[in-house]
Amino acid sequence: MSDSEDYSGSNSDGNFEEQENIEQENNKQENKPELAPGQVRLIQANISDENNTTFRKIVICGENEYTDHLLKQKRRPIFPKQYFSETKTLQQMLDDFQVALGTGEIKYHWMHSSKPSQEYFVQYESITGNGCPHYVTSLAYECKICKKFFGCPYCHEESLGLNEPHPFEVSGQVQCLECSEVQDFHQQCVKCNCKMYQTACDKCGFSSKNIDFYHCDKCNICVEGLPAHFTHCDKCNQCIHKFMIDDHPAVCGNDLAQNCQICQGEFDLMFMKRHKLTCPHDTHLSCLQKLKQSSNNNACPSCRLPMQTATENAAERQKFISVYAMTEIPQYKLGNYVNVSCLKCKEQFVKHWHPKGYICPYCDSVNCSEGEKYADAERAAELVLEQYKMMREKRNIIPIYPLILFPKDKYEEMADMIEDYVQAYKPFWIEARKKMTTCPFEMPLRELVNAYCLVRDIDEQIGFAALNIVHARKFFPPAERLSELSIEVCKAMAEVKEVKRLNIQ
Repeated sequence: MSDSEDYSGSNSDGNFEEQENIEQENNKQENKPELAPGQVRLIQANISDENNTTFRKIVICGENEYTDHLLKQKRRPIFPKQYFSETKTLQQMLDDFQVALGTGEIKYHWMHSSKPSQEYFVQYESITGNGCPHYVTSLAYECKICKKFFGCPYCHEESLGLNEPHPFEVSGQVQCLECSEVQDFHQQCVKCNCKMYQTACDKCGFSSKNIDFYHCDKCNICVEGLPAHFTHCDKCNQCIHKFMIDDHPAVCGNDLAQNCQICQGEFDLMFMKRHKLTCPHDTHLSCLQKLKQSSNNNACPSCRLPMQTATENAAERQKFISVYAMTEIPQYKLGNYVNVSCLKCKEQFVKHWHPKGYICPYCDSVNCSEGEKYADAERAAELVLEQYKMMREKRNIIPIYPLILFPKDKYEEMADMIEDYVQAYKPFWIEARKKMTTCPFEMPLRELVNAYCLVRDIDEQIGFAALNIVHARKFFPPAERLSELSIEVCKAMAEVKEVKRLNIQ
């Protein structure tokens, strides 16, 4: 389950609306139906269209302190309609959408630029049902030692606390939570004929109607997910997800990597599984959601990097470099340089002050911390140019330039950006210049690029911002499809106008 951002905007009546929302939430809590024996409160996601017609209802989890923040969110857009599926879980649909944001297939301002008829919306509600706070199920296992029934091993552990702890040993007897019938282990209840679970393990005591998992005989534990997505490591006797297998040799057998950064508790491969982040400090998903619920601070308590998954980080980076590339440094700030520290690679460097933040020249991270002003502006400018040269010659990558339009004779960023397109398609520009019979002088190739991409035709600031965005996204189509460049710049112009109109930060 993804802890999604609340996209509702603020206005002058914000305090009134906030109070109204609190009152509505209190009314919801008061109107909750009473629980029948064996029932718990669950959270259901209702996926609907712009007319509030519900297309799918998905029970996603139990209602508890880690998930009740979902009930406080307003009905809001969740993803474009092409990412809806009748068969995938909500998390799988959200993961597909996050990947599209990270690759740039879907732009970060999709919610503002698309029409409601192109979007699906989500509203979370509290319902009653069978299961436990951890899993949606109609099955409870009997513990062989304490002779009580529990929905899962976590419920068993929580019921004991620190008093007389003992392992959860499944006796073989189960209880249907629909009709309370005690019986041998079956998928279908012998009394009411209900389907008690979709996936279950009578060795560990897990069951679920909406989550796939399997029992690994080598680990002798249950693993959330599908067997095809995991590889068993015989050295450390763990099942490793395919997304983590490349990094696993560095941490194989390392006990220091086995604790949640927030609660310091251990990881397992079920409800308390590892939530892999882009910083070195992983967490339980439930702990991360609780932290986000209680604080607007998304920074890791140890390294201060954003606590994001790889797909979330890629999506955030796409948004940052776009806004960075289109935001002009105001003239009164030109010549102001600052010391900057990269929170990821720990390198320190000098950058021209920018209102949106900074991009590390050593690792490309956008998670940087601004320090004190760099006093020697002339030396600072030299250091910045050395960074650009280092990125091209040693790292073999194209720098992402800040938008500096005036004075052109002092700052070469935009000229260097256009020069990249000159060199990438130089034969085309030379041939195009030969055909310009009406021009009384030989037009510089850079001006041909500007003319081809309509940079100066509408608004010079918007035109350069658009071309700088396309450059920042490393958009260099094959020479035989060069017309795609001007099309992409025109799209970026519309993006710049939309972002400025909506004041998207």
